[in-house]
Amino acid sequence: MKLICYGVRKVEKPFFEKLNKFGYDLTLVEELMNDENVNLIEGHQAVMLRANCPANRKNLEKMKNFGVEYLLTRTVGYNHIDLEAAYEMGFKMARVPRYSPNAIAELAITFAMNLVRKGAYMVDRSRNKNFIVDEYMFSPEIRNLTVGVIGTGKIGFTAAKLFKGLGARVIAYDLYPSEAAKEVVEYVTMEELNKTADIITLHCPYIKGENDNLLGEEFISNLKDGAILINTARGELQDVEAIIKGLESGKIGGFATDVFSNEKEFFFKDMAGKEIDKILVKKDIQSDLSKELFAALKGLLIPVQRVPVERINRITRKNHQGVVAFISSVTYQKTEDLVPFLFEQGKNPFFVMLDGITDVRNFGAIARTCECAAVDAVIIPARGSVSVNADAMKTSAGALHTLPVCREQNLRATLQYLKDSGFRIVAATEKGDYDYTKADYTGPMCIIMGAEDTGVSYDHLALCDEWVKIPMLGTIESLNVSVAAGILIYEAVKQRNND
Repeated sequence: MKLICYGVRKVEKPFFEKLNKFGYDLTLVEELMNDENVNLIEGHQAVMLRANCPANRKNLEKMKNFGVEYLLTRTVGYNHIDLEAAYEMGFKMARVPRYSPNAIAELAITFAMNLVRKGAYMVDRSRNKNFIVDEYMFSPEIRNLTVGVIGTGKIGFTAAKLFKGLGARVIAYDLYPSEAAKEVVEYVTMEELNKTADIITLHCPYIKGENDNLLGEEFISNLKDGAILINTARGELQDVEAIIKGLESGKIGGFATDVFSNEKEFFFKDMAGKEIDKILVKKDIQSDLSKELFAALKGLLIPVQRVPVERINRITRKNHQGVVAFISSVTYQKTEDLVPFLFEQGKNPFFVMLDGITDVRNFGAIARTCECAAVDAVIIPARGSVSVNADAMKTSAGALHTLPVCREQNLRATLQYLKDSGFRIVAATEKGDYDYTKADYTGPMCIIMGAEDTGVSYDHLALCDEWVKIPMLGTIESLNVSVAAGILIYEAVKQRNND
């Protein structure tokens, strides 16, 4: 039998091979399943998923058409699978109901101990070489606290035993109380648990439409002041905005989680050093958090757009606070840093500037050409321009992973800086004075290309040394901008190589 397994980390692969006692023909995929790589399933009879692999009706239909018979998930939870559709299509399914309750219970107690003992706070102060002992560092002992466990299944029961072992009083709430758990916990109402517990830890399943945002405003308002909340269950159980407000007001003494409702957006991704490409903000947002956001953004070159909430809802249906930030796929550079570096290296710099180009496919194609022609950098404006997103990366065929991209707040000021640095500026425009082949591309230079509908702006044209045009011999009066850019770039390559 051929079995494809998604979300298999490198460290896990030897275990998959070692434990394959029945001799399955394994295909191990590091990525989580998504709408694009679902086609890898073709030719397999069984599929193994992880959380955040969207086994929705569309993907299940694809699996069925590929001949899949067995649908497996190596998780306790199964809300990532459309069970109704899966039953309908006749899949044989399995999950892991006993998936290491100790591991998750130990994580919950680690979170609790870290928050109670102010571990993260003290590590941060030590990292900054601040060794003053302040009043915040003084902590209670677990044995003097009451721990509330919501959900006393295998994981919750294990967590309860661990807290009990540390001397804590343990209370619990469960729709279906366990006789075994009664030896460790005292079952109470949810209301009593809320008002009594110093630490509350969630170990209940997520049931869509029934306990969404369980940790929400109402729940938090009934908490004992300064209570600590821990969620190692499901991201859909927590209202992030309400939790943040509770932390800011002091109603919540601490919060720890390893789950989010939008995990697939960032789990298994290295975002270290990534820049924010742009931020969308709900038009009428007026919260204290938004004021802090705008204060933090002041002076930064991050485009902020005020948009109707409907646009944000089209991007994500998950819980949001009226703000969506897009992470750039590249680390932007500054032209003023790159120019002296290139001169110091003894290079003859060659830049391409894009004025108002918004189509990511055109941008990707231009970037691909630039990389092939050894262009030193592409310059784009911070506003009113294309973003370096996944589509651009794909169209560039990987060129944007290596080609420097400079995002500038003011293209006019950048052009002036280039001219002051000895660059020759050549603009491609239908208003050109002569054929593009007659321009001088030999020294330090920058080609500027405009959008197909508006072209290079007059403000920028005024700073250019040469205006050139590409002959149009047919009935159509313009070229695709990526094609036009390629023509000029390779004319520059020809002249610079012959020089």
